[in-house]
Amino acid sequence: MADSDYEKTVKLTPGGIPSAPGAGSSQPSQPPSGDLEKTVKINALPPQEKTSKLIPQDEKTVKLTPGSLVNQKLAASPNPLPILQPAQSAQMPELKASNKRIKIIGLFLALVFILLGAVWFFAPTWLKSQAQSVSAVGKHAEAAQRLSWALYLYPRDMGAYKFLYGQELRLSKNLPQAQKVFDELLAQKPDHYSALKELGLTYREAGTLQKALELFLKCAQQNAADMEVLQWSAELAYDLKDLPLAQKNLESLLKAGRGTLDHNYMLGSVFSEQGKFDESISVLKSALVKDSNYRAAHTLLTKIYQSQKNYTDAIAEAKLDYSLSGNNAELKTAIESLGMEGGNFFISNKDWKNALNAYQEGLAYTSPDMLAAYNYQLAVCFANLNNSGEALSYLGHAVVLDAALKLKARADKNFNRLKALKPFKKIVS
Repeated sequence: MADSDYEKTVKLTPGGIPSAPGAGSSQPSQPPSGDLEKTVKINALPPQEKTSKLIPQDEKTVKLTPGSLVNQKLAASPNPLPILQPAQSAQMPELKASNKRIKIIGLFLALVFILLGAVWFFAPTWLKSQAQSVSAVGKHAEAAQRLSWALYLYPRDMGAYKFLYGQELRLSKNLPQAQKVFDELLAQKPDHYSALKELGLTYREAGTLQKALELFLKCAQQNAADMEVLQWSAELAYDLKDLPLAQKNLESLLKAGRGTLDHNYMLGSVFSEQGKFDESISVLKSALVKDSNYRAAHTLLTKIYQSQKNYTDAIAEAKLDYSLSGNNAELKTAIESLGMEGGNFFISNKDWKNALNAYQEGLAYTSPDMLAAYNYQLAVCFANLNNSGEALSYLGHAVVLDAALKLKARADKNFNRLKALKPFKKIVS
């Protein structure tokens, strides 16, 4: 059967007219016993006569004219077969061309979206790699710029990129912007440990020490084993004169073997400021065992010994400090003053030997302005040690440098045993 043909079954009465309920009569028609069912083959071509095959008994030839009731019935069917008109056939090439253009545009848009997706996926990673490369050579401002470009592309791991961006901002000394970035991260995730540390460092570098210490203490609550946080909080507590906290954290740091010589010094200083001099001396000496040339320990030990009136050790530490300083003029003057102070202290306690040692140490570092005074005090020490020769020698040097000392010597009871001697009378005359 051709594509344009179709079949339809109808009932035909003996008179050759199909029966239709309700057609031509108000009463339903009752088919006579002789009615037959017929399958009609209809062609969509212009009307012509058709032949039907009788079912189920014998075959009869029925002529269907264009005006027959069967054709009228088929025309009234709710689903008639479409008939392709000539105008529609002419439009087919244009439709095919339009569909082709739509496909090409679709492919182009798909390619664009694929390229954009590739850029979104790979560009942030590439920019981050570039940032890390320039950061490794100290170009932190350039690294921050590349990471800012990556953030404009909304990378998948936005938080990680933003953290690196804030870190590079801090390293490039753009502290206000770095603080803003870390504040945003912590607003989204308050327990962001790395952001807490970086924000603490940002505040520390900006000079906001108390805020930095508070942030580091928060970090310590999350991870007490973080030695970096322990070190930073110890140093900040020391700078802020929070002595109990500084002592606690510095002791923990040194006990863990992570402290430096400077941390030994800090702990020694904390002990000293609390009046715990023995503990301070012990910590400082342990630093000098590691490095005998550590000047800061010698400087602090000098001050501690001086505060304890232990001038012998104070002068010894001061001399080491001076030698390590490259003969610093201020330290030389300090030793000069320390020798005079120590000698006078010992004389007040009639400790003539220690007084003599103190003056002799100071004399080696004294200036011309103090030379007469040192010679006079040395004469006093030797006179009390019954060494008349040395006493008269130093007294003679003293009065040559300062004639006013003659009057003082004549009245000084320390020279009572020498006053009857002609050399003494000659010196003071």
